[in-house]
Amino acid sequence: MVQKIKLKSSDNDVFEVDIAIVKCSSLIKTMLEDLGIEEGEDELVPLANVNTPVLTRVIKWATFHKVVK
Repeated sequence: MVQKIKLKSSDNDVFEVDIAIVKCSSLIKTMLEDLGIEEGEDELVPLANVNTPVLTRVIKWATFHKVVK
């Protein structure tokens, strides 16, 4: 089963993304660890300094570079 997480941009847009994709971003991965968010939790992660166009590009980049386990 694919684990999903919700990311909220500074523009209040919410993106539901595969957690393996999100973890390609070391910034977001570290943020999840610092917040204590575990896989399988239905959490909304606010990214106050990231607007929608930038978050869209980050998700697109991470999807392309996703490490398959």
